[in-house]
Amino acid sequence: MKIVVMSDSHGNAEAVEKVIAENPDADGFYHLGDGWRDFAFSSLQPGVIRIGVRGNCDMGCELPHKDVRTIDGVKIAAVHGEDFHGLAGAVLFGTKEKAKVVLHGHTHIPNIEFVNGVFIVCPGTLKYGGVQTYAVLEIKEGTVKPDLLRL
Repeated sequence: MKIVVMSDSHGNAEAVEKVIAENPDADGFYHLGDGWRDFAFSSLQPGVIRIGVRGNCDMGCELPHKDVRTIDGVKIAAVHGEDFHGLAGAVLFGTKEKAKVVLHGHTHIPNIEFVNGVFIVCPGTLKYGGVQTYAVLEIKEGTVKPDLLRL
């Protein structure tokens, strides 16, 4: 399964659409907040998974603060991340949720860490200006391979 993860688009719906267009084979997409509306009305094929969590800039948004689910045998915990205090906060969140993968945004810094058996993945940002990045998770039979890509 191919899962695409983006965050912090901050009004750049065009970049969100480009990520979707560049990944026609994706089985699902996450948006980790701060620009959820950019993703909410995007064009996805029928049957493609759409998952979102609210960010600290998503005022009036009805999305949950976190999403925890198992996809193809891999437990994924997603949150915007404004409550984390560095990598340790993400690791604690993953441990609490018994997740193999923690997805978070907020920092705008693309990063993948592997700590205590948990992948901590921040896809970066899709906001206007600067380097725009997103993440891809390749999930197969309970294993995951995360990667960061530049738009």
